[in-house]
Amino acid sequence: MPGRALIEPEDAEYPHVPTPKELELSRQLVELQQEKDLRETRALTQIRDLESQVHKLQVRVHDLSQMLQSTKRDQILAQQAAVEEERKRWKVTVQALQTELDQERNDKEAQKKWQCRFIPPVEVPEDVFATCSSSKPAPTIDPKEDVFSRFSQSLALLPASQAPQVAEAGALPFLVHLLQQKMGDVVTGSVLIALVHLAIYRTKSRSHQLPASSNNGLDIREQIVKAGVCTPLVDILEASQNARVLVEASRLCAALASYVPNKRVLASKNVVRVLVQHLMPHIPPRNREKRGDDDEEDISVTLEQLPLPWDLAVQENILSALVNLSHDCEILRSQIAASPYFLPIVVRYVRESSSAGVQTEAAKLLGNVAFNHVVNQSALMAAEAPTALTACLTAANLQRSPQLARAGAVGLANLAYTSVNQLTIGYSNASTLLLQLLVDAVSQPLVIEAASTALACLCHQNQPNKARVAAQNGLQVLLYALGAIPDTKHDDDERGVGAALIALCESFAVIANSRPNRQQVMELDGHFLLCQLCQSCSGVKTPKLLESSARAVCALVPPPQERSALIADNRESKMETKSIALKALDRARHLFEQESQRLRHHGEKEDSMKGRRRWLTQTIELLTSYQTASALTSEKPGSDGEDEFRDRSSFSLESLTAISPDDLCPHFYD
Repeated sequence: MPGRALIEPEDAEYPHVPTPKELELSRQLVELQQEKDLRETRALTQIRDLESQVHKLQVRVHDLSQMLQSTKRDQILAQQAAVEEERKRWKVTVQALQTELDQERNDKEAQKKWQCRFIPPVEVPEDVFATCSSSKPAPTIDPKEDVFSRFSQSLALLPASQAPQVAEAGALPFLVHLLQQKMGDVVTGSVLIALVHLAIYRTKSRSHQLPASSNNGLDIREQIVKAGVCTPLVDILEASQNARVLVEASRLCAALASYVPNKRVLASKNVVRVLVQHLMPHIPPRNREKRGDDDEEDISVTLEQLPLPWDLAVQENILSALVNLSHDCEILRSQIAASPYFLPIVVRYVRESSSAGVQTEAAKLLGNVAFNHVVNQSALMAAEAPTALTACLTAANLQRSPQLARAGAVGLANLAYTSVNQLTIGYSNASTLLLQLLVDAVSQPLVIEAASTALACLCHQNQPNKARVAAQNGLQVLLYALGAIPDTKHDDDERGVGAALIALCESFAVIANSRPNRQQVMELDGHFLLCQLCQSCSGVKTPKLLESSARAVCALVPPPQERSALIADNRESKMETKSIALKALDRARHLFEQESQRLRHHGEKEDSMKGRRRWLTQTIELLTSYQTASALTSEKPGSDGEDEFRDRSSFSLESLTAISPDDLCPHFYD
């Protein structure tokens, strides 16, 4: 048997068999490792839990801080809003208190000035040494009169909206009773101011929102007259020598006369005679004794040489009263015109007064007296009223007072009623100044209206004046004014700008209604402007402008003989080109028919309107016949200036003076 190799003990490989002790140690080591892993896992879990709690706490802290900031901000904003609201409330309260304080202060100041205004001036002796040695005490007011005057002044200081309540409270009879007692000038003047303010509370344009009358249905001006104010008012006007009292009495008379039903009562009290006496120069006693031996011419010469009485304020307000009395009242106009030597004195006021207000009121009075009354017009022509009225039309007077220029133009328009008067005024420079007014006053519609009406009155059925106006480039001026006046879209009541356009169209219809003037308008292409204006008018908002513009277009349509002459000269009738005139007039007739249908239940008014617009139908028929080459043999209405579209009397204008509140009550209508 083979022998075995010998192995050294150190080279021998022994199997790895752990000993019991090693096994124990291994087991303990494994347990320790497991315990370590468990503790690490538990520690990590706790760490994550703590981190999560910390994050939640941070979010909570952030939310709480945001809520705290928001709460503080809301509180601060609420406090600020409350403070601002309180501040505004106190500001309004302070402003109301300040306004009330200012009003009370102004009222006291106004009462003090009113009392000083009506206290008659103290006569100063001529001896200066006597004046220095004897110190006269200031005039005192009786306590009873002071109470009554302050009561009247407190009524005068009330705003316009309180006037109906004052009338309903029964204050009017008491105020009239104070006038009847003939107390001092302070009481009389204060009562007159209160009555004036009560009478004019509705004269402001915005006051149409106020009730038209008190509960009894009467206008306050009528209530004042029914309370019996006319008799004491005339007595004051006749007997008072206090200029300021006369001013207020005249203002009250003018305010009451602006209401037509009051005129009959005022006429019965001979108020015209009293007012006229104040405006007449005072003839010295020595000359008055010789009046029986002097003829009327000497007296008129004497009156022309004497100075005009009273101051400018008295003159202006008395003239205003006469203006309102003569407005829309033939009886009072005749009384004024019949006053001996008075009309030449009114002309003197227009010619010589240094006050534009006095001149304006005097010119208004002349225009009202001449309103559609041939006898009065003859008297005014004899008094050289046209010369004085023409002087009112200058550019200097327009710059000084547009109302004066308007009053002068209205006066000339009313005087140019007969052919003799038209020629007399036409031979002067009146037409030149009127045309210049149309250029200079293009931004003042009231002046444009009066100047256009005056030109229409001068040329109404008067060929020489039509030729004279055309030779002075009058047609060019009318076209310029028609194009320069602004749009009337917001002038629905046809006042202001609308009235100026109406007057321009009416003047154009008169002046262009002759063969030479029609041809001149065609050469200027003026028919385009008039047809365009007629096409743009509304039958509901601007019916008067539609009618006047249609009338102007009709005036440019040539009659058959004139058209035949144009065709014979190989010239076209521009009014027939593209049927420009026929389209405008057809549209106008259609709008008028629509308006008539809307007012069909007013049968009488509809029939009268159809009769008034017969010229429109005839002109349309004439243009239609031109298109069919069968011209009518009859002349169209208004051809060659023999007949006009409107009567002369329909052009006349009247003037009415609006009475304003006292200067110490600037916020009367607020």
